[in-house]
Amino acid sequence: MAVLVISFGSVEAFADDSDRAKGEFFESRIRPILVENCYECHAAGAKAIKGGLRLDSKAGVLTGGDSGPAVVPGMPDESPLYLAIRYEGEAENMPPKAKLPQRMIEDVRKWIADGAYDPRTASEPVAKAGNAWAKTFRERLDWWAFRPVNRMVPPEVGFAATPIDAFLAVKLREAGLEFAPQADRPTLLRRLHFDLTGLPPTPADLAAFLADTSPDAYEKVVDRLLASPHYGERMARRWMDLMRYSETVGSEQDALIPYAWAYRDYLIRAFNADLPYDRLVREHLAGDRVSPPRRDPATGLAESPIGTAWMRFVEYYHSPVDVKNEEITVIDNQVDTLGKAFLGLTIACARCHDHKFDPIGTDDFYRYYGALRTARATVHTLKDPASVEPLVAPLRNQRERLRAEIAKTWSEDSKQLKEKLIGEFQASGAVDPQRDAFWKRADDPRFWANPWARARAAIRSGTDAKSAWEQAWKAAEGQGAASWELPGSKQKLIADFTQPDKIPPWSISAMFTPRYSEAGTFRVGPKPESIVEAIRPSGFWSDTISEKLGVTLRSPEFELTDGTYSALVSGTSGARLRLVIENFQGVDILFAGVAPVLNEARPTWVRLPVREIWKGRRAYLELVTRDEMPSTGVIRDLNQLPRDGRSSVGIRYVVHHANGEAAFEPSAAAKLSEKQSAFALQDDVAKALAASMAGVITEAVEAFRASKLNDTQATLLTSLLDTGLLRNSAAAVPELAKSVANFRQAEEAIDLSARTVGVAEDASSDLVQNVFLRGDYRRQGARTPAGDLAVLVGSSGVFAATKSPRESFADSITRPDHPLMARVMVNRLWSWCFGKGLFTTEDNVGRLGEPPSHPELLDYLATEFVREGYSMKRTLRAMVLSRAYRQSSVANEKAATVDPTNRLLSHAPVRRLDAESLRDAILTASGRLDRTLYGLPVPTPQPPGLTDDKKPVSGPVDGAGRRSVYLNVRKNFPVEFLEVFDRPRPTLPVGRRNVSNQPSQALALMNDPFVLGESERLGKYLQNLSDTDDSGRVRELYRRALARDPRPAEVDRTLDFMRRGASWAELAHALFGMKEFLFVP
Repeated sequence: MAVLVISFGSVEAFADDSDRAKGEFFESRIRPILVENCYECHAAGAKAIKGGLRLDSKAGVLTGGDSGPAVVPGMPDESPLYLAIRYEGEAENMPPKAKLPQRMIEDVRKWIADGAYDPRTASEPVAKAGNAWAKTFRERLDWWAFRPVNRMVPPEVGFAATPIDAFLAVKLREAGLEFAPQADRPTLLRRLHFDLTGLPPTPADLAAFLADTSPDAYEKVVDRLLASPHYGERMARRWMDLMRYSETVGSEQDALIPYAWAYRDYLIRAFNADLPYDRLVREHLAGDRVSPPRRDPATGLAESPIGTAWMRFVEYYHSPVDVKNEEITVIDNQVDTLGKAFLGLTIACARCHDHKFDPIGTDDFYRYYGALRTARATVHTLKDPASVEPLVAPLRNQRERLRAEIAKTWSEDSKQLKEKLIGEFQASGAVDPQRDAFWKRADDPRFWANPWARARAAIRSGTDAKSAWEQAWKAAEGQGAASWELPGSKQKLIADFTQPDKIPPWSISAMFTPRYSEAGTFRVGPKPESIVEAIRPSGFWSDTISEKLGVTLRSPEFELTDGTYSALVSGTSGARLRLVIENFQGVDILFAGVAPVLNEARPTWVRLPVREIWKGRRAYLELVTRDEMPSTGVIRDLNQLPRDGRSSVGIRYVVHHANGEAAFEPSAAAKLSEKQSAFALQDDVAKALAASMAGVITEAVEAFRASKLNDTQATLLTSLLDTGLLRNSAAAVPELAKSVANFRQAEEAIDLSARTVGVAEDASSDLVQNVFLRGDYRRQGARTPAGDLAVLVGSSGVFAATKSPRESFADSITRPDHPLMARVMVNRLWSWCFGKGLFTTEDNVGRLGEPPSHPELLDYLATEFVREGYSMKRTLRAMVLSRAYRQSSVANEKAATVDPTNRLLSHAPVRRLDAESLRDAILTASGRLDRTLYGLPVPTPQPPGLTDDKKPVSGPVDGAGRRSVYLNVRKNFPVEFLEVFDRPRPTLPVGRRNVSNQPSQALALMNDPFVLGESERLGKYLQNLSDTDDSGRVRELYRRALARDPRPAEVDRTLDFMRRGASWAELAHALFGMKEFLFVP
């Protein structure tokens, strides 16, 4: 095979930024493990340092104790620390009280395997408690990030300059430097396209820009790209790194996060609409509390609640034994993300101890913890109720028409029941099995039909039927006032949804569903052969209008006690009743018994037994329809995710009782009729009983017609449907078939499939949180109310109990004079244009971070950002219009000597394409790119040989041509090509990606099936060009791949390459591997 060598000037070398990521991993994952589990015996503050081993410093870990080093970097299986926590080998088991959770063990292994990076030094300051911390806190306040943002005036520099250039020029002059000349137009166009859209310019874009000689040609391109829908895709993908966006939860199960992709589309729309940044932050923190919600003008869908989805992109273990510790891990990750993304602070470092470097105390962490703990995982329906109402109104009307038609049919049936019942009662033996089930049910002494069942038994036994009936009915009638607490029973009523004046204060998320329904609402079943599936007694029923109106019903939080919680509930098509313990969302293994699937339209008792290890934990009950479940388990193929919306739930009672005891409800033997004892005066008891029952049924049918049923009558009619005594099928009542068909057809028009995972507020949660000493919840410290950081708001930052703490967060963070929010965000925008921020530790403004190179410029940009309404597009526009952005990347000799890292920006930085832009550039060049916006994630190719039953379905090699932002993002199954080029694993917030240089990248460009396939596609395109010669094909290739025309020497060298037997596909493949293709100068 011929080899083509094409030079590309000089490319700036890139250092590996992995230490930053390793440091974050240590602070968020390893330090808490050491503090919580090891420092008691192996730190300076220990009463006695056991084994001579100290684990509170890097030197202590590497030097070790009496037995030698605790850790061998890069070799976990040779490290005594790792062997000890695994409870394997000759090492003493540590910690001695109990083995660490498997996740922590895996984190320690990863840490050691990656080199055991440890930022702790011998001079590391240790903050003391009490007055010592107060003194340390005051000393740490004197840091640039915590000072107010100053309104800066651009300096006079003696030449026409943008404010940005004026600030930069001052420092350049002080160093004896100046700006480099402007980059050539093709280079500038390519740079601008990648920075603002993540896509290269097309040959048509290049031709149009080169042909435009007007003075504002460049500005027109800037405005066009900022208005492009692909701008939102580019910005969204950057933001998704910060929010550790993923569509699965990781761990062993890698369960799906349902509707996570709605957040990705939300971001694209928000950035395209230039949503003010303060509003974006508010929606992330408390979008579910924004009323009315912001709506997408194109679809009418609610946007605001989608912002909260980031809180659900947490990696969690699928079946933790210690569920409280799992909650702490989850909220720790949320605090870490919130702190770094919006404030540039490593707040999670204060979980176990006061921050080692910044004025952030342990109580600050628990202020955040208490505020975020009130957020309940949920699924939000995004459709505007006003757009659904026109579909629901006809259903209400049709239901009433159906009621009248059904009542008419049943009234006719009831007139014929007397003779049927006489025959039934006089029968000597066999009873229809379907009806026999009814009578067996009637054996329950609390069932309404028990008196009749007992009277029927008396008739058959030849006893005095008259007195038997009288005694039976009086006994049953007396049970009507039966207590919930029968003698000898420990049952206690927790919630009663059958009394309109006593409805419990559960939160409800539903559209058009009332909190209470009188007896007599009826369920039109989905099966064509039936008409009415159930007639409801009083209670809460989500399908009073349609079963396509999903619902989440959630109890206040309470403390678990020994015993069993039972609920009289109904649920269809995979609905669930869940006992959610310490906010844990899993439904597998240990938790399967307290999250049963419901597939019964009639109310039945469902038991939720409390395990011994859960006693004393905080929990809440949740009754939820299938498509509103915030946790769905493993779903390999998203096309298997149900979307028809058909699922319903209902509830009447919740009780708590002893294990092994059956739940029960009070007797429903209320008076059916004043005529019930009239039969006692008749000589023929069987006829009298039949007449009485027929009369009762007739009254129940009439009450159904008038919507005045009581619970007993509702139960009676449902039972009669079961026994077949009332007609209930389209075949039996053909005149009803059309009405039922019309109802079901109208119901199909309801589409609430637009949903998002997110959170909702629980007003019942305690806003005061105990500090966990050394991060251990078993050691409770001082009570700390939810609030903001003391360094930002002082001691008065406690959130009011009258407002959602997340709303209070949003109020505090988005205030115009906040010292961090605007600074952190404009610095991110700067880094997206110039490769690095004005302070290069974009996620850390604290003392471990780097101070800004141009603090005056940073404050100027921050104040302008606020003044112009937090517009990200305006800020980016100012940056890319600057002379600094437009200059060449070629550094002169003096600049390379005076400013080797280019912090003064004497020339444009050379940057490698991020993984997604590289893949999208290849698709664009080959002509395969599908520019469609939004939609379900595209499945990605999976390596052959994987037999894991949780492995997702494999997708096409080219991802169906979709942009990388739309590819499936699964924690356990990353896209290998993107991972090789440094796409981070979505577990921790990442403000600036690592940029590595490793052999696997060259191998991927050489051998990856995606690259080979697109090279073939581009080669075929070039070969099939019929209106040009080979020189024209070379020019077309360069324009597509490099966004410029080739130089004459490059054309000659390329044609010589072709004459030596190379194919057009091989030529395209060669260009995909060029430095010029991979980098933006």
